[in-house]
Amino acid sequence: MEARQIATRWGNTVRIGRRIAVRGSILTAVAGLLIGLCAPAATANPNARNIRYGDSGTAVRCVQLALNMYFEETRRYGHSLEVDSVFGANTLKEVKYFQDLNGLDADGVVGPRTGNYLDNEISDSVLFSFCRSYIPTLR
Repeated sequence: MEARQIATRWGNTVRIGRRIAVRGSILTAVAGLLIGLCAPAATANPNARNIRYGDSGTAVRCVQLALNMYFEETRRYGHSLEVDSVFGANTLKEVKYFQDLNGLDADGVVGPRTGNYLDNEISDSVLFSFCRSYIPTLR
């Protein structure tokens, strides 16, 4: 096999792998969020604290899920996150990328302005409705 053929096959494998990873992370999150489906729908929370590098927990998981949903819907397959509830370097990079795409200050902090944009991503999804109370918003 020529190097060019190998590179083409490898490129196709990487693209397919990324799509599977994004869809897989969303599907994996379904199991973890089933409890949220049984709870009443949450509303946006202007009192939620900012989410930033070094944080961990449900709020970070919700940010990661919302970002993955956004990247999937906008076909940015090279931008997906492992949903691990830890706001590490990869989450920081993708939050800044999301902020930049939406004309926000790319500071990497999920505050009320970034939260409003993320809330728009999850507000139509019954699956993620419980996340709304964890993401800071202006409303």
